[in-house]
Amino acid sequence: MKELKIHNVTVMPKAILNKDGVTRLFMASHCGEHLLLSTGKNSYSVVETTTFNSLLREGEVVDLIKVDVEGAEWLVLEGSGEIIEKVNGWVIELHDCTRQEQIEEWSKKRNYTYR
Repeated sequence: MKELKIHNVTVMPKAILNKDGVTRLFMASHCGEHLLLSTGKNSYSVVETTTFNSLLREGEVVDLIKVDVEGAEWLVLEGSGEIIEKVNGWVIELHDCTRQEQIEEWSKKRNYTYR
């Protein structure tokens, strides 16, 4: 693996969800298509989970969080309640477009701009 020489990034082999513990990561043929929500696929790996609430240390502020979790975005947001005011911005890929109004309301309620 190529070393990128970035010093302000910590890689953590965990899935961000709404609870600390473990869950199944359902495997797909392409690594960008693995899912935390079951779709009937048989192959899975057990992965450790945590929340943004658990990750952020006291006094820390985050400039940006990108959420691209293939349908589990609401689980990620549920585990972020305590740190919302410490995050300057979110980029959230909404997997279920029928929930667009809901994510817009979530954003407005927390004083984020939605677009």
